[in-house]
Amino acid sequence: MSLKIMHTVFVILSCVFAILFAAWSWREWTRGGGSVWAMVSIGSAAGSVALMAYGARFVRKTWGIV
Repeated sequence: MSLKIMHTVFVILSCVFAILFAAWSWREWTRGGGSVWAMVSIGSAAGSVALMAYGARFVRKTWGIV
């Protein structure tokens, strides 16, 4: 497995885990948790968007590299 593929898989998995963590944090906030859970959820969602943008840029930049 090449380093490029391994890096892409790692970014995808990180994005999935960030989305799942955002959903879990949001659920904790709606169950009566403090406002910290809302901030954690929003931060994690923003991080997942940033990871998606980074992953797309990485794939586009390394498209021709084997």
